[in-house]
Amino acid sequence: MSGLRAQPREAGVSLVETLVAAGLLAVLVGSVLPVTTLVARAGEDARLRGRAQVAAVSHLERLRALPWYALPDGTVVRDDVSHVSADGFAAGGAGLDDAPIGALDADTAGYVDAADAGGAAAAGEPLARRWEIRTHPADPACRVLRVEVARQRALDQGVPMARAALARAQTIVCAAGARP
Repeated sequence: MSGLRAQPREAGVSLVETLVAAGLLAVLVGSVLPVTTLVARAGEDARLRGRAQVAAVSHLERLRALPWYALPDGTVVRDDVSHVSADGFAAGGAGLDDAPIGALDADTAGYVDAADAGGAAAAGEPLARRWEIRTHPADPACRVLRVEVARQRALDQGVPMARAALARAQTIVCAAGARP
């Protein structure tokens, strides 16, 4: 027993340990990557829906700004000559007249525009906006205003607005004193 001594183990990492660590890292990255892709896609979808909601509500407010009131003798005065678009108001439109049947289902002159027009275009997918105006069934002194916004690409592919809409806004306006 005179000359035998135990050799100290050398410090370091073996090839097997390196391969195991690399495999674990690959599994970890492989499981996290789809989640980050999904989160990025959900964020983009939320931004697009936000743009659509702003486009719908802002147009609804433009329609609400059109003159609609009752005179003391009960005569209802309403705008029936303005064209309302993202650029503002112009002559040559239908104002608060009832929209043709199907104005939300197809591009109808005077009831459709590009939601990103008027210098407010944001980077990204183009949006289309359609609206309709209807006489309230319970009170002819009131109008039901509806605005819907969808991806232009979806509408071009024939997807109905009822399915393609990213945002909707609706309100009822009445001449002074009228209630639906």
